[in-house]
Amino acid sequence: MTEEKLSLKEIRDRLYESRDFELAHLWQRSVFLTAFILTCFSGYGSIVEKIIDGNNLLLHQIACGISLAGVTFSIIWVKMAKGSKAWYETYVRKINDIEEELSIPGDYRMQSCRLWGKGSCDEKFFTTKPGLYSLSKLNIVIGIALLSVWLLIFTIHYSSAFCLTCKEEVCSVVNIIVLVVVPVALLAIWLTARFNRWAKSEDLKEQGNAEAAAP
Repeated sequence: MTEEKLSLKEIRDRLYESRDFELAHLWQRSVFLTAFILTCFSGYGSIVEKIIDGNNLLLHQIACGISLAGVTFSIIWVKMAKGSKAWYETYVRKINDIEEELSIPGDYRMQSCRLWGKGSCDEKFFTTKPGLYSLSKLNIVIGIALLSVWLLIFTIHYSSAFCLTCKEEVCSVVNIIVLVVVPVALLAIWLTARFNRWAKSEDLKEQGNAEAAAP
């Protein structure tokens, strides 16, 4: 049984492999969603073109539906990026613990990785030096930006649909129902996402609870 157990070094090597895998696929997961986001933008573009030709209640309702889809995919983008970052940082922490257990010199531990020297990196745009930025955080920012755009689009077209529905000549039971259902759908999407009802990771939750309970 003793011979079958993995050594700390082997465990560390496997954690490095898992970390590298997570880092390599960080952006690939977002590319998967890009096709859906682009489809939403393409559909929305064609709707806007028709709205320019003639302001129509149905077109604004369809635009609201497309924006709901965009909001959904943007939320998935953010959650996917945050989940990937959570696993990546989990592997890094475990590697740091093992390297400390193996008594690896501090300068050679992952946690002690240093930049090449003072002034070697900066946060300026118009320089050729490496930047002090996190790729995983930038990926999350992209998702948040997309979510903000789709929420703005939803607000614009829902307001237009509301104004047109209030007009007597187009006011009908169906239009009123749509006017009620659309914001309820948005609220349901937001609340279920906000309270982590979408593909919640029990492993990460248990780990977070354990860390919170630790002295």
